[in-house]
Amino acid sequence: MNDTNNLLKMQGISKEFPGVKALQDVDFSLSAGEVRILIGENGAGKSTLMKILAGVYQADSGTITFDGNELELDGLTPRKALEMGIATIYQELNLNNYTSVYENIFYGKELLRAGLFIDIKGQIREAKKLLDIVGLDVDPCTRIMDLSIAEMQMVEIAKALSFNAKIIIFDEPTSSLSETETRTLFSIIANLKQQGYGIIYISHRLEELFEIGDTCTVLRDGRYIDTRAVKDLTIPELIKMMVGRMVDASQTHTRSVIEDVVLDVQHLSYRDRVKDVSFTLKKGECLAFAGLVGSGRTEIAKTLIGEYTRASGTVRYHGKEIENKSVAESVKNGIVYLSEDRKKEGLFLKHSVQMNIAISSLQKLMKRKLLDPGKIRKTSLSSIEQLNIKTPNDQVNAETLSGGNQQKVIIAKWLLTQAQVYIFDEPTRGIDVGAKAEIYKLMESLLAEGASIIMISSEMPEVLRMADRILIMREGCCQAIIENDNLSQEDVLHYAIGANTYHVCT
Repeated sequence: MNDTNNLLKMQGISKEFPGVKALQDVDFSLSAGEVRILIGENGAGKSTLMKILAGVYQADSGTITFDGNELELDGLTPRKALEMGIATIYQELNLNNYTSVYENIFYGKELLRAGLFIDIKGQIREAKKLLDIVGLDVDPCTRIMDLSIAEMQMVEIAKALSFNAKIIIFDEPTSSLSETETRTLFSIIANLKQQGYGIIYISHRLEELFEIGDTCTVLRDGRYIDTRAVKDLTIPELIKMMVGRMVDASQTHTRSVIEDVVLDVQHLSYRDRVKDVSFTLKKGECLAFAGLVGSGRTEIAKTLIGEYTRASGTVRYHGKEIENKSVAESVKNGIVYLSEDRKKEGLFLKHSVQMNIAISSLQKLMKRKLLDPGKIRKTSLSSIEQLNIKTPNDQVNAETLSGGNQQKVIIAKWLLTQAQVYIFDEPTRGIDVGAKAEIYKLMESLLAEGASIIMISSEMPEVLRMADRILIMREGCCQAIIENDNLSQEDVLHYAIGANTYHVCT
């Protein structure tokens, strides 16, 4: 561990929630001008440790020394942490969409003239200086809603710098970014590092840490495992440290696809987001939708399940034309959608794991036209065991689970419907390598049992690992449908950016 120019030292940090020891005697440090990667499985304690540093939670025991001063754990609040120079860029951005860039940057700390009046011109001028630092060339008066996700993230960084931050924590910053936007973010982080900022970077994309990281700290089950120089690490070593076992990281699969067509989609259109898209889905097949962010992949899925009203096109399910005018009709027809947004669309976060599992199959869990609590509980516990969902019990709220276990709850919910077509939208976004392997195994089991899967993914290794065929979208159009036969990431990217001509394998 490098202690030169030590900026932060956390020692013996422990935190317990009701029934859960989130952190046990964890050490962590950071130097000025260092990019420290913090990794571990979902539930390993990464977010809890960072929320303690950011003042969101108070540690039960331990010490925090920041910039040479020991902090009072009980008195640390998010506002105090910010004012001291500890800023966090969360995965869910904390911006007001309806106000301007400069207003978001200076909200709560407005510049004043004569101590009374808000200095709007001064705020615009200072906001422009901060935007220049992060390389964002937009008018400070632009409304947040008119920016891309990547630009919003840069505004968050500018806002952090406005507090004279010395430490910036990035929590899964690339989960919603395209490859180009990710490269821009990495350039910004490199620039911040050169200026002496301490960077803490949390990510489940292991390849990222080798691009930007200096050192890497691994947590597992709330305990500190090790800190190593990134240059001395390999991905297999990292995986073993994270999960305590070897995980199959193979990108290949072996399965037999039956030629029976389950879904036949012809000339599907939705506004200007989906333009005349046609494809088939076979029994036991995984068809991946690939393409750049905004290419129309999710729009196809939501049009298929009736969340969006299609402008034109036909959908045949086992040879019979279906309308799917609503999500409920889609579920009844045996086509279900697992949203990329688990928290907003996939789960009832304030309700129990049990109810989240049962919610889509209540008709099957009734006795004499009334819900049968015993049957619901038995079904819930069976699903938890079958999918290895890590939860204290089935009565805790879904919001208390890690991302990987929340995803398993959603899968459990749809498995109970006995659907035949599963649409997985970004199935492993924001979850760790161990949970990913379990999700892939569940998907493989579904395929082996004769179900069919449409998988929407921005992660090329995932696409190449799981897909039998790949439908590549570009600007709302189907650019190609290709067999996954010794393809490389570059092959897929060429189609996604329009470098290759249209080519369809039916």
